[in-house]
Amino acid sequence: MIKTQTKSRDLEETLVRMIVDDKLKPGDAILSENKLSTLFGISRVTVRKAIAVLTEKGILRSENGRGTFVEKVPSVPASKGTHSKLIGFVCYGGIGDAFMASVARGVESGTETDGYHICVGSVLGGAEREARVVRELLKRGVDGIIIAPTESAPPSPFLTEFAKSDVKMVVVDQHIPGLDAPSVTSDDVEGAFIATEALIKAGHRRIAHIRGPGLVANIINRLDGYRMALERNGIAFQPELVPQHAAWNDESARKAMLKLIELPSKKRPTAVFAASDHMAADAWSVIEEHGLKVPEDFSLVGYGNVPNSKGFQISTVEQHPLEIGSTAWSILKRLLDGDRTARTARILLRPELIVGQSVAAPGK
Repeated sequence: MIKTQTKSRDLEETLVRMIVDDKLKPGDAILSENKLSTLFGISRVTVRKAIAVLTEKGILRSENGRGTFVEKVPSVPASKGTHSKLIGFVCYGGIGDAFMASVARGVESGTETDGYHICVGSVLGGAEREARVVRELLKRGVDGIIIAPTESAPPSPFLTEFAKSDVKMVVVDQHIPGLDAPSVTSDDVEGAFIATEALIKAGHRRIAHIRGPGLVANIINRLDGYRMALERNGIAFQPELVPQHAAWNDESARKAMLKLIELPSKKRPTAVFAASDHMAADAWSVIEEHGLKVPEDFSLVGYGNVPNSKGFQISTVEQHPLEIGSTAWSILKRLLDGDRTARTARILLRPELIVGQSVAAPGK
């Protein structure tokens, strides 16, 4: 019982804070009971309790058949109505991930100038963990959130409802069709296209692709770019050259590369495009463990321009994470300043091919 009361009180305080901070105005409709239940991970009974308390206080009013609306701005101490100057940054892998750490630095380059601070929420699990991290940041009173979602194809139910709320949010590292939120990312279709075409220009025709989790939009886009490059150069797509796996971890990439090596010699690829530099480095290790060499036996291109601990000089694609972060902050700042046009921002940055020492003509 105490736990339910605590959750109800948390929702009350969140709604009051949104009204005081002018995120909800008198006359505005709040989200439905179902949507609030999904967004905050609580039961509809708990939602009703919070709404009933605020209705009794005259802060909300309910209209049969229409919904619940803001009636008035509650009287609170002046400090409650000011911005916290805290921004939530939610990312998979946390800042231990080199790419996400660079995005965070890009965000921070802007927040420091504008007098804001970052609270980082690391997501080491799936969508449920992501939802818990976001809710915890909201309890801490962050003014807005920049998020790199763990699931985006399709987005999780929580993320879909969160985007419809009045909390200011910007998505980074992927654009999610149908999600009502601004986004900043590198053009992953183009990035995968130029990576694959670099291998084609080197003379390769049997090019494999080691991909990441299927529920992430940018991974799907990289597969699309890979296929587009093959098609435009008259090379048929061959499913056996795209091993399926569903994780970012080292073991998945190693297993995928092993499957490619074990193909009959006439079907074995001479080049591999990996969806991340970590995967490319793991693939390189497997190649060497089997007495083969890069680029003599396999040419290799990664993605992300992220340093690897093994010192491999991998050709890769630069995504400009610092610019992704700084641009995301500039959009979020516009939202915080009341610029509603910022909600429609969809920024695609141009990727760049970085030439390393992992690509050569077949058999050289």
